[in-house]
Amino acid sequence: MDIWGGENIELSLRTWLCGGKTLTLPCSRVAHVFKEFTYGFGKLGKDTILQKNLIRIAETFMDEHKKYFYASTRTHKEKRDVKLSDVEWASLERRKKLRKDLFCKPFEWFVNTIIPNLPLPPMDVVFYGEITSQASSLCWVPRQANDGVYIAMTNQCYFHKIIPENYFKITQNGRLMFGELCVEVKMPSPFLVLTKCKLESDIYEQGLWSLMQGGSVEIGKVQVQTYMDKQLYTFCIEQVTNILEPYKGEQVPQVGRCKQDNRFQEWRFTYKIDFETHTNNTRAN
Repeated sequence: MDIWGGENIELSLRTWLCGGKTLTLPCSRVAHVFKEFTYGFGKLGKDTILQKNLIRIAETFMDEHKKYFYASTRTHKEKRDVKLSDVEWASLERRKKLRKDLFCKPFEWFVNTIIPNLPLPPMDVVFYGEITSQASSLCWVPRQANDGVYIAMTNQCYFHKIIPENYFKITQNGRLMFGELCVEVKMPSPFLVLTKCKLESDIYEQGLWSLMQGGSVEIGKVQVQTYMDKQLYTFCIEQVTNILEPYKGEQVPQVGRCKQDNRFQEWRFTYKIDFETHTNNTRAN
């Protein structure tokens, strides 16, 4: 690994998988303090150096789970273009051999034993994770009411940490899901509700979902195509102050007309996922 970046992840995985241990000292104070950047990253630049370091971690420790790393990072062109040279690949092979010689545990053990509550993205997802408002930093969360489960908003958002209470997904066939349930629009009501998923032939009744990207690959307008009065309409989801029951007066995502410069219609998923173009080839040409 080179210069800076990723060493915190590498040290953690090496400790968990290869027999290290962490001691808790009574009355100790533990912190991670960034020092001033008094050094440079050369011609490659910080982002390239960091991505190369992360590639080394994924290739060394993550086994078949490295597909999640590539599928979530190579959606960014600047990361997709980062390759390891033959010299770097040779040094990586030495690290992999050392891991084998030390009888380190497989990454599957880490997933099942250390982070069993962390959900893994299914292979049919396009967008995954928290859905966060660009205007307020509040994120979506299901909430039970007397007549069903509605999509509300919370400030308990984690961005890089996905928790089961907050993660949503848009699938390749246009479903917006929370767990095994689908987010549905029941026009003319503006609320978003959770229901059982319908047959794919009835998907427009439940809503055909997409993210109209703007700028970053994870940011854009959450759009839904659905029928109202037997006509197909396209709506955008907007953060509003709710004037209806349930949750009157609270911030909620609701259906509205798409507006070009409305910050409250801008949302961010944690990840853009692309398993189809994932490749293990990280060598330079």
